[in-house]
Amino acid sequence: MAAVLDDAIRIYRHPGAAKRLPSVHAAEAWIRSDDHSWPFAFVPLCEHLGFDPHAIRATLERERLDRMLAA
Repeated sequence: MAAVLDDAIRIYRHPGAAKRLPSVHAAEAWIRSDDHSWPFAFVPLCEHLGFDPHAIRATLERERLDRMLAA
C-alpha cells in the first residue's frame, strides 16, 4: 500500500518524469478522488497507513502552486 501511495505522489510531484501522460492524469484523479469503495482508493489507503488524506492533498497542491509561481 505504501508503494502505491509513494508512486502516485512521485508522479504527481514530477509529471515530466512519468513515462506516459495518462499515468499523470490517473495519479491526479486518484489523489483527488473521495472514493471509499475499495481498499486501494486514495482515502482508505491513506487512512490505513495512518496518514491524513486531506493534509497530503493540501501539501501536494501547495507544492504545485509554489512550482507554478517560481516558473
